Amino acid sequence: MPSLLVRGGTWRADAEWWLRTSVQKELRLQVHSDEVSDMANWLESECPKSLQSLELSTSDFNASLAIALEASRIRRLRIFQTELPEDAGVLLASILVNNQYLREFELAQNSIDDVAAEYIAEGIARSDSLRKFVLAATNDVSSHGWLVMKQVSAANARIEVRGVMPTAPASTAVN
Repeated sequence: MPSLLVRGGTWRADAEWWLRTSVQKELRLQVHSDEVSDMANWLESECPKSLQSLELSTSDFNASLAIALEASRIRRLRIFQTELPEDAGVLLASILVNNQYLREFELAQNSIDDVAAEYIAEGIARSDSLRKFVLAATNDVSSHGWLVMKQVSAANARIEVRGVMPTAPASTAVN
């Protein structure tokens, strides 16, 4: 995956460029599988506290990244263009439950398996800090996964749930 900010660069080059040039409190990164641990270390030790929003695409959503995100002070997490199997769903659920700063969570353009969808929904339902969940129609997820995430997430009355299930049959359409 190419970097989004510095053509041909790495996530670290993107982050350094962002720190040098941006007054924004948002960072968008694509992280290769061999860079995930390094990025997790950066989040834990070097990431400025002013960072409020992280948009992240990674080919390996692993435990070190989850631990770093649990401890981070970000208020908005957007996961995009990422494969989310069962283990990634477990890790995302843990982040949602344990990060007390996280207020918004968005999934866009991901491939989400049904078991991962169930774990993510459970994490959203159990979160004490989350206030908004956006499930973009661009995700590749089964009808069952959509319904589980929408219905279980809506069980947490503190959370505004947004998202439209694409091409849903009338019997499975959600609000």
